[in-house]
Amino acid sequence: MPFFNFSKSRAVLAAVSLFILLSAAAAGNDLEPLEDVTKLEKPTISYRAEGGVYLIDWDGQNNRLWLKGEYGLPIWSMDGKRVSVAGGVPDKFYGKYVLNLRTGEEANITKRIIQTMGIDFWREFDILSSEWMPGGRQMACVVGGFFLPPHGPPRELYMLTISTGKMVNITNTPGKEEGSLTVSPDGKIAFSANAKEPFHHTHKRDIFTMNTDGTDVRNITNTSDSSEQAPVWSPDGKKIAFLGLGGVYTMNPDGSNMEKIAPLKGWVELTTWSPDSKWILYGMNPDFERFGFQSGFRIFRVNVDTKEIVRVTPEGVNTMFGSWVLAGRSRFLSVDPADKKKAQWGKIKAAEPTAPQKTTADAE
Repeated sequence: MPFFNFSKSRAVLAAVSLFILLSAAAAGNDLEPLEDVTKLEKPTISYRAEGGVYLIDWDGQNNRLWLKGEYGLPIWSMDGKRVSVAGGVPDKFYGKYVLNLRTGEEANITKRIIQTMGIDFWREFDILSSEWMPGGRQMACVVGGFFLPPHGPPRELYMLTISTGKMVNITNTPGKEEGSLTVSPDGKIAFSANAKEPFHHTHKRDIFTMNTDGTDVRNITNTSDSSEQAPVWSPDGKKIAFLGLGGVYTMNPDGSNMEKIAPLKGWVELTTWSPDSKWILYGMNPDFERFGFQSGFRIFRVNVDTKEIVRVTPEGVNTMFGSWVLAGRSRFLSVDPADKKKAQWGKIKAAEPTAPQKTTADAE
């Protein structure tokens, strides 16, 4: 069963976006949402389909277009205040954007990165995926070439400071091939990578955790006969979901208590948890090996405790990359300026205060 961190369509979009990025001029506001997501009353899911980014209630009702254009999946900040999205619309500037959902202020992060790092950085590298850090000032990113080694540069993890566009390599591990990543509520990073052999000799991956400055790297799966990838940290910090042999799995952050919670077939994408850490979204194209992309992706949610599986997206719609909208009344909401208490769907839960980890980007 093929498991991929990035779909072919996402990779093609990244390459096309990069080409246009290096040859086009900037023009005005690009992001024009068709709905104010800060006013959402119901738990809502976003997904990528033909024509743009769509919103749908978590029960599969009220499907509608939210962002028109060739965009990737929105990445929602933990506090529900910002969203980042890559791509663009015809005749406008392609790149990575951040939109403040409260003020409407938009920032083209790609421009900031080019101004800070230099245009040569973008001739060989692209941001392949990213996740918000707590506080919304930084994003952890997988950065690398369109082609995997040995045909292109390695994919490594960087810390991006949104306000400046400065990127700092926090792994810098020759011979390793870091893939998809996820961030815990207290700022720890989990990611997939090859453990021993060079990646172009084996496609086997394990899942690692580390601090935001790249220290204390630990292989938490370390399996010899299977590959684990696409980790996703639960909002309560208690579990990590991932793609493993034939299914969606969960485990504790130290790698213990692995459990298969949903079977998989074909091409799959693991995406996000619900804000209350009870459901996991994943995309699946069970007929991919026979009919390719045209056979259609579907987005499902599985209950972690009961293993109940529910299809979310409508029949006949080819969808990809589902994510929970962390805005409006359904968001994972900070109710304390010091982030010591959080509300999940109206339930107040006390959290142990943790000192913010100082990153390399902060130090510089």
